[in-house]
Amino acid sequence: MKNSKLLFLATILIIGIYSCSNDNESDIISNDMIVGIWKPSVEIYFMPDGTQISQDFNDCIKTNTFNFKGNGNFISATFDQDSNGNCVETSGHSQIIEARWEKLRDMKYRITTKAKINNQTQTIVLEPDAIIFQDINTMRISYDETQYYQGVKIERIYFEYVRIE
Repeated sequence: MKNSKLLFLATILIIGIYSCSNDNESDIISNDMIVGIWKPSVEIYFMPDGTQISQDFNDCIKTNTFNFKGNGNFISATFDQDSNGNCVETSGHSQIIEARWEKLRDMKYRITTKAKINNQTQTIVLEPDAIIFQDINTMRISYDETQYYQGVKIERIYFEYVRIE
């Protein structure tokens, strides 16, 4: 009985390894906290006087998904409202050739996307100031950009995302 359980377990492991190797993904697997599917939740502005102001994303933007795969691949589906107020996919004007993410060091990541835009291949590199995990289901992305809220320069801005898978 014990041998049949071991044989069954070994068979399941071999099938799992075989099926993973056939999905055209790299064998390098990461268990980094960023791995998963994320949706936008809220923007948080940190003002010079220490106050925090939260701004919800509109319902259309909240349908965006960002899928950081364990093998370093990155897939996104992004939507925004058009001039008629309809929610439309924003990536329709470009063809993503390749998108990858990598962890550079603690709280520092790079996302590199190669896309065909107007029949020209372009590489877009995004390196947020920091990616901070509040917990396993909440991620904050911080950018060093000069932004203003009601005429006051914002000290720091975070885009908060929640894990959906």
